Parts: sequence; C-alpha cells; structure tokens
Amino acid sequence: MYRGRTAVPGAVATLNHLADEGLPVAFVTNNASRPPSEVAAHLASLGIDLRSSMVVTSAEAAAQFVALHEEKGTTVLAVGGPGVASALRAQGLDPVSPGSPDVVPSVVVQGAGAEVTWSDLAAAAYAVQAGARWVVTNLDMTIPMPQGLAPGNGTLVGAVAATTTAQPIVVGKPQPYLFDLGISRLGLSPSDVLVIGDRLDTDVLGAHAVGAESMLVLTGAHGPEDVARADPADRPTYVGDDLSHLLTMC
Repeated sequence: MYRGRTAVPGAVATLNHLADEGLPVAFVTNNASRPPSEVAAHLASLGIDLRSSMVVTSAEAAAQFVALHEEKGTTVLAVGGPGVASALRAQGLDPVSPGSPDVVPSVVVQGAGAEVTWSDLAAAAYAVQAGARWVVTNLDMTIPMPQGLAPGNGTLVGAVAATTTAQPIVVGKPQPYLFDLGISRLGLSPSDVLVIGDRLDTDVLGAHAVGAESMLVLTGAHGPEDVARADPADRPTYVGDDLSHLLTMC
C-alpha cells in the first residue's frame, strides 16, 4: 500500500475504483504500532477512499487472543507502539508499560514500535522468564521504509527469545488469527476473499492457511524469482505488477 508516506504504484486508483463499486476491503496489517484510526487517517491522506473499507491490525488480533484466554482486567505488559495498549484496552484488559512499579504481568504482548528500547525488551524478557504468557503480533524481520528495509518486530522478538526457552504465540501473518479476524469483520467466508500482498511468507502463506485465494503484487518484498523458487503449494493464485492488475481480473 505504501512506503512511509508514499503510496506504491497503482494503489490509490485501484482502491478508489473498488470503493466506487462498493466492494468491501479490509486493510489487514502486521504493523501493531498504530491504532486502526491512525492507519485509516494515513490511508486517507494518500487519497484512498475508505467508504467501504476497514483497518484490522495484528495488535487487535493479539488483544482478542488474550481476551479469549484471560479474564477481563488481566494485567498485560504492552511492549510496542501505542496501537498495542489501545487494542488491549478495547478488549477490557489492563495494559501496563515496561518499568511500571510493583506490577507482575501474567501476559506479555509484544509488537513493533519506533520508541521500543532495550529496557522495554528487558522487561518483556524478565516477565516471560517468570512464566508470563508471551503473545507477539508478528515475526516480520523487516519493515519497508523509503530509505530501505528497517528492522521489524521479528528482530525484537529474537532479542527476547535469546533470554528464554519459551516460545511465543504468534497471531499475525501468516498465522490464521489475523486473517480470521479480518474476514469475520467483512462478514464473508474465506472462499469469497482475495488476499493481496507483497510477501510470500506472510500474505500468501496466510491466505493458504485460511483457505482464501491470493495475489502477490511485485511492488515490495518479493519478486518473480521468489515465486519461481517457492514450493508450488506455497505460490499465490495470481501475480500482478501492482494493484492495478486487480482491475484486469474483474
């Protein structure tokens, strides 16, 4: 959809055409750092018409997962950007920041954030070592930025993982939790959904996990050579240079 504050080629015109046709769209993102309202404002600033659209974040999927397995009001250590704590509060949970005095969290939710510090990661490590349930929003190793690829949440999770033998529960792409949440909000079945993304290891594999068709766009992480090298069972249903290819399929 975008790199930083710049829309990728074909994105705005294609999505506005879908809005004109009244087709529902869910913007499903592994990035947990911002609340959905901020992501929607960002998309709108690029010129994208959001009339029939919604934003679903991995922080929301993480919060929903915790709410299903813990009691209301459970104290959760929120590591990441503001989107993590916001999603937890929306589910009736009690997010606390790393370094909060006299708090022993029973759950850690870890997502990416530009302000995440060594102290934040250390607090997460201590809680996980003490037995807290460890939920992470995604394991993406990189985030595309205008300057290039920046470290993603997977690198931060790796820092915590180095301190413990515990394994995190991953809710973001390519796991089904985030896709199931997005599809449920659309009110559709997986067979009626086309998952579009630029990564084979998250978007396409996630589509396979929930039984949806997929389209890989060649405007981001993976290109034709990656498709050729992939196991046939892991390849997308369709491949397009950019999102405008979708219009030739309709």
